[in-house]
Amino acid sequence: MTLILYNPHANNNDVTSALDSAMKYASAPDTQAKDMTAVDVREEICALSAQDRVLICGGDGTLMRLANALDGATYSVPVYLWKSGTGNDFLRDLGRNEDTEPVQLNQYLTKLPHVKVAGKTYRYVNGIGFGLDGMVCEVTDKLKEQGVKKINYTAESIKLLLGGFKCPSGKVTVDGVTKQYKKIWLASAMYGKYYGGGMRVAPDQVRGGDTLTCCVWHTSGKLATLMHFPKIFTGEHVKYKKSIDVLTGKKITVEFDTPTALQIDGETISGVTTYTAWID
Repeated sequence: MTLILYNPHANNNDVTSALDSAMKYASAPDTQAKDMTAVDVREEICALSAQDRVLICGGDGTLMRLANALDGATYSVPVYLWKSGTGNDFLRDLGRNEDTEPVQLNQYLTKLPHVKVAGKTYRYVNGIGFGLDGMVCEVTDKLKEQGVKKINYTAESIKLLLGGFKCPSGKVTVDGVTKQYKKIWLASAMYGKYYGGGMRVAPDQVRGGDTLTCCVWHTSGKLATLMHFPKIFTGEHVKYKKSIDVLTGKKITVEFDTPTALQIDGETISGVTTYTAWID
């Protein structure tokens, strides 16, 4: 049997085409499609055998939901990702973003970092965005609620950079060593290289490794930040060492002096002042 678990909110709430393609790909009479936001994902997957298969229909946020649903679970069924998100940064990190065949996920769900924020602990797949990147997700979420279909994340980032985002001050602690910062644009704890639909935030981060990378963009004014911002898509921004620190370690705590939006694999939490991410 093939079980297709789809996220109706993926691809800006338009997963219909991807779901139809997944159903055609499965092409078996015993294929079932279920809304993963309406069922117990852990129960559904753990009830299947190695002779079955699961297709996950969604993007990075969907993968984050899946990782948390299966955290600590024992299951034998192969689980695959059917590409149907907007950013697809997980696939980009694997070099599989242009693939038309589904990618098996089992090996990538066994060792994932934690993040604790607002009193809750989550597993995550790509990265934590805190600052400008978190606020971009907050703004675009509101645009989606208003029915906007085509959203340019880069354009929204630039709008906020130029006027809507006020940089907090704060501190970042990596493996017990604390650094103070003023005027923080972003402070991201990365497990993969990418977030935001192609932003190569941590170009040297190795998925599956023993450490996380914290990229802290700080101090620079609006004009300098705007000039260097496009380089984040190639990873060249890390050469701007005057205002960008790249810190690596097993445990990262970020604290802001002002409540700010935070995103976990594209999923937004508003009004956050601190988070802690770690990898075992």
